[in-house]
Amino acid sequence: MSFMNEILPDTAEAFGKLRDSIFECGELDRKTKELVAIASSVLMRCQFCVDTHSQRALAQGASKKEIAESISVAMLLAGGAQIGWANVYSENVYGLIFEEKKSEEQGKEKGFCNGMLLMNKMLPDTFEAFGKLRDSIFGSGELDLKTKELIAIASSVLMRCQFCVDAHSQKALIQGASKKEIAEAIAVAMFIAAGSQLGWTNVYSENVYGLIFEDNKSREPGNEKGCCCGK
Repeated sequence: MSFMNEILPDTAEAFGKLRDSIFECGELDRKTKELVAIASSVLMRCQFCVDTHSQRALAQGASKKEIAESISVAMLLAGGAQIGWANVYSENVYGLIFEEKKSEEQGKEKGFCNGMLLMNKMLPDTFEAFGKLRDSIFGSGELDLKTKELIAIASSVLMRCQFCVDAHSQKALIQGASKKEIAEAIAVAMFIAAGSQLGWTNVYSENVYGLIFEDNKSREPGNEKGCCCGK
């Protein structure tokens, strides 16, 4: 973040205001937002963000098991989103590979359901195992189902899975989530998606900064590491 502060101070300031607007007000409590942020950070592969938001979640009263459950939801959606896109393959590739014409009725099946049909037919053992994994994650645990569904929505957005977003938004509403709470969960995902890029600026500041700006920057190991999200 110091890289941004120095080169683009107006952008850095605006980013800070965005962070504050997302994490410091709203219908969702801060603990839930931090849990959503952890799952989002995992999907964005931002070690710095995971570390920062894990510490903040603990400070807000989250247990280690709740953090683990949040990460497990992200893990499930990372895999489930791929199945959600299987409708593309089943539409365009399935018949070419297996020389089988899909029925008109099957052709009407879109999205995640269509992908699961393909998995069930071709890889029934994998299909069954995935179902058991899903049930174990969304079943009993320390996190309530509403929170898990909100985490799933944010994870679905980051995985660009429209089918997953639709399904988990409906499930979140059934669990009592408001539309604003869903919007806030998505806002956290948006922030982490942006912030995780800044989290990697230590790489740029180490390898590119000096070349571009001809500045003698310190190259001590670990210099200016960490998540941009923090104050």
